[in-house]
Amino acid sequence: MSRARVDPELIKLFSAMKTSDSKTGSTRGVAASLHDDSARDILKELPAVGPATYLSSLEVLIADVDTDGFEYLVEHKDVHAISDGEALCKIPKPLEVEENSIFTSRELMRGDTELFSEMEGRGITVGVIDTGVFQTHSAFGGRVLEQVNCVGDSLSGDTSGHGTHVAGSIAGEDIGVASEAEILDLRVFGQGYGASTSSILTALETSISRKVDVVNMSLGSTVRSVVLESAVDQVANEGIVVCVAAGNDGRHASINSPSSARGAICVAATDSNGKVASFSSKGPCSWHPWPKPDCAGFGVDVMSASDSGGNCVMSGTSMATPGIAGVVACLLEHQKENDEAGALVEWLLRNAGEPHGQTHEQVGIGFISLEGLDSYVGGAGGLEGMAQKKKSKKSPKNFFQETIVKCETCKNARIVHKVVHLSDNSVRINMSCVKCRKLDSEGNLELEEVILENWRHVRVTDKQFLSSLRLCGGCGKKGLVPVESEDIGLDSKYHPHSAVTVGCIHCGGKGMRKIPTRLADIWN
Repeated sequence: MSRARVDPELIKLFSAMKTSDSKTGSTRGVAASLHDDSARDILKELPAVGPATYLSSLEVLIADVDTDGFEYLVEHKDVHAISDGEALCKIPKPLEVEENSIFTSRELMRGDTELFSEMEGRGITVGVIDTGVFQTHSAFGGRVLEQVNCVGDSLSGDTSGHGTHVAGSIAGEDIGVASEAEILDLRVFGQGYGASTSSILTALETSISRKVDVVNMSLGSTVRSVVLESAVDQVANEGIVVCVAAGNDGRHASINSPSSARGAICVAATDSNGKVASFSSKGPCSWHPWPKPDCAGFGVDVMSASDSGGNCVMSGTSMATPGIAGVVACLLEHQKENDEAGALVEWLLRNAGEPHGQTHEQVGIGFISLEGLDSYVGGAGGLEGMAQKKKSKKSPKNFFQETIVKCETCKNARIVHKVVHLSDNSVRINMSCVKCRKLDSEGNLELEEVILENWRHVRVTDKQFLSSLRLCGGCGKKGLVPVESEDIGLDSKYHPHSAVTVGCIHCGGKGMRKIPTRLADIWN
């Protein structure tokens, strides 16, 4: 595995362990993204210190390891990425508020809308990954289902007041955008100032198993976590809309994990006039090509529920994000008969905002409100037309493995020979089946081509592409590893591509895979 897929601080930490004579502090909690078909063997062979946990929906292993265990994971061909399981995501300290300019999210993010006037998030569950929620607050009316302790401590309730404020902006009576939605309280913060990556991964796994409709993550980090980003993408691929705070750094190119994930709805903050807040982190993300943030919500001097009862005022992208989650809950209620409602809602959040003359790096597509969405879609008829159009582009879960890679005749996985990424963001995949392959009149292998438009291939994760590329055309096993790589000179119609020489660890066969350079760099 490329060490570029390992958190840099983790490499430094284990390097220091290896050279240290001290026996104390010689283990570290890590999170490893795996290929699911190898999870059982890895769990059996991994020299872990204590029990290991496998989150099957996310395909993530959590374990305490020493240097031997770390090197085992780094060298294993079926480990996609490794992150520091003990690295902390934090909630920004509450920012100073202007007492003379206070609104609720409900006041500014619903607005005057005929289309959505009756929508309050009925039947929609929002998973709040935060500090906990004061469940008996009168604003919730018994709609906080329970608290799931993802930390493993003995605490309960809200450890700081942040989570209650967030939940109030989502579903609080008279203050939340979706005042009849239900809240699943996924507590990831303990007494300290941060939430570990492992606890957040556990919360994301729970959000899938408990079948929530929306996830709110008003938290962030200052570094990249490949595993956490991949987990967010996996949750989004399950049809759950994941709303994540952009962060309160305020500087250009300061978007970090987990809001940097491709599947995350990354939310910037604006004031009551729609102007971007000075503290709101700006795009782009320095390590990904896709634009961030995605949209903006009201996040300056926001009144919501207090963990001591009554209301309080806070500011931050943490406050903007639950307003967006509330909007999502209302949209999902409106589209409850639509199996692909999540995809439609994500599309609207990335296309139907009001930028008010500001750049994408500041506010994404712009400020989101139910009133603005009503105007954008042109009423009920326009929204239903969009819904039908999106339904015609329906992609089932796991569609890449089940409908793209799988041979239509024998149902076995096909060999992926070439992946071509064009400048219009469509992707062409050339494949052959070991059992059903054919030769042309000159004896050359006939390749089958599948074309994926941008809206479809964004649902395919890097891990899925790399897993398919590892299938050997000689023995049919997943044993291909990269030997060397060189750039291919192509014109402007294409993104950069590389020719990767590969060899099979099972049969010794050799070959070449032509793929986008971005994928080649990860594989190498």
